[in-house]
Amino acid sequence: MKRDSLPLPREPLHRPLAEYIAHHLPRLRAKPPAAKRYDDLTLLIYFFAEGDFTPFEFALRQTWAVLGMLPTVIVTHRRGAVPEAFVKTFDIEVQEEPRLIPGEISSMSEDCLLRLYTRFKTRHVLIVQNDGWPMKDRLAAFLKYDIVGAPSVNPGWRSWVADALTLTVLNGGFNLRSRRLCRAVSWVWRCIPHTKAPNEDHVYARLRWFFRFPSAATARKFSLDCLDGRLPPAPDADPMGFHRDTTFATLYAPQPPLTVVSVVRDWACYERCVRKNPHLQGARFVAFDNTLENLPIPARYNAFLDTMPEDTGWILFAHEDFEVLEDPRPLVNHRNTLFPQGLIGTRVVLGCLILPFGSIIDSRRDGTHRKHIRSPFPYEKLLGEYVDNFDCCGFFVHKDAFRTWGLRFDPKCAWDLYAEDLCFQFLHRHGQSSSILPLKAHHWSVGNPRTDHFKATVAYLNQKYADDFFAGGTCVLSIGGPPPFRLRLYQKLVHILFFWRFFRR
Repeated sequence: MKRDSLPLPREPLHRPLAEYIAHHLPRLRAKPPAAKRYDDLTLLIYFFAEGDFTPFEFALRQTWAVLGMLPTVIVTHRRGAVPEAFVKTFDIEVQEEPRLIPGEISSMSEDCLLRLYTRFKTRHVLIVQNDGWPMKDRLAAFLKYDIVGAPSVNPGWRSWVADALTLTVLNGGFNLRSRRLCRAVSWVWRCIPHTKAPNEDHVYARLRWFFRFPSAATARKFSLDCLDGRLPPAPDADPMGFHRDTTFATLYAPQPPLTVVSVVRDWACYERCVRKNPHLQGARFVAFDNTLENLPIPARYNAFLDTMPEDTGWILFAHEDFEVLEDPRPLVNHRNTLFPQGLIGTRVVLGCLILPFGSIIDSRRDGTHRKHIRSPFPYEKLLGEYVDNFDCCGFFVHKDAFRTWGLRFDPKCAWDLYAEDLCFQFLHRHGQSSSILPLKAHHWSVGNPRTDHFKATVAYLNQKYADDFFAGGTCVLSIGGPPPFRLRLYQKLVHILFFWRFFRR
């Protein structure tokens, strides 16, 4: 199966931004822009779409409300596409550019490379878009740079390496640039043989040695970009603005209450670990009583999905003996809603090496045999937090993920590996892996891979995914069709030497 990234569907990510615009635009229209605060700055927006101008109007009004009234330029493919009354009211300069092709971002990139410096006369230009604008005024701290935008690399060692090698690209969607840099880029691009303009922000990044570029850490204080599916920023992120609807949903959209779904046989254990857990106070609890009719767990979970309230957000599917040791909401509320999140899992690296990811405390109900199951090396910092699957004792899936990807729990995985199967479904339909959530938790149980129903489920999944090869759960090495014989030998060696304790917990 090809695991390359597929385009994310827009509706679940775009909805919070559209709702925010619809709610706040009347308020912005009702009051005049704030007084002018910056003398040597122009506001510019590209509009080359045959459609609704409302999101672009909101971006301009929001910027005026935050930064004060600025000289404003709209670059468009056809002057008639921009409402004339709006232009006259605020004395906006409309520049018609027939070479802009509706629907083709490359035409805008080419304009930013060749002609952007001709479109304004001030020292700096602030570019906003219909999905990127300022939320607060901290602009003065960034006017000393020639360009500032959301860095295209996530925090961590990759960010340091990108800065050191001058590879950090600053996104052009919500972006501040100096006119001297725009002139230099135009001259350089005219001198370089090319056939088609790439993303213009990559070309700007090539001049990092000669102009004032901020570090990635500083740029994140200006703007953030969640990069359409990559892990969103940390919960304490507080940038001046943002780019992309994913980022808006991550940072600013109101979050519905957390819903905790459990299938219960031991009510005393459930009350102690889940229902009365101080870290889950304020959550919505859904408990299925399995003491009389002992139905399979996937059947119970699917029953909840069939009757799920419309205001459902993140869902924690928790065993009755699963205890979180910290509040999960600050973490999950800043994650992409289309990605399932688990605590501990495994991943295939280089097509053959199976590595464990995540961390959890394990013990029996009486507290004996307590041990901390975790990655023996910091793989998450080196390779990211993506896994083929995660363990079923406690995991988070957002309502949008179920509805977007058509996910369902497989009833044939009656008691085992149903969460792993859900991850495999997601991997098939999206082409990317689920994520590990760095949440502290205690599972008051020890998995037993020797039962007949566990072995039957493994056999079923091997048949279901006979054409694929996945890392298995924390109690089984691999799922699906076997890799080549030489790789199987290598995996077994790694299993024996390094990860025996992790997999045979």
